[in-house]
Amino acid sequence: GLKAAIGTALADELGALHARASAVATDDPAGRGARKVKTIALALIAAADSAKAADLAAAQYDAADNMTDRQGALMVLCSLDHPARADKLAAFYERYRD
Repeated sequence: GLKAAIGTALADELGALHARASAVATDDPAGRGARKVKTIALALIAAADSAKAADLAAAQYDAADNMTDRQGALMVLCSLDHPARADKLAAFYERYRD
């Protein structure tokens, strides 16, 4: 309930934060922190608006150039009932199974 309240009250700010964190290059020293912030913002968005979060998470997964962003997106997708969940989990398995 607390995450949903935070996600609802700060919906615009969290969306903007996710977008700013997504713009940080992964090879930039700030990239590590940005990836963490992006995942936390996405989880709070998901608690308040699952449809918006599912779309953001699927886009984050597709745009990811690192495992951390893919895992963060999957963490959120796995908590949602959305068609992208199964597709992204299968893609993650195929990419990292070895």
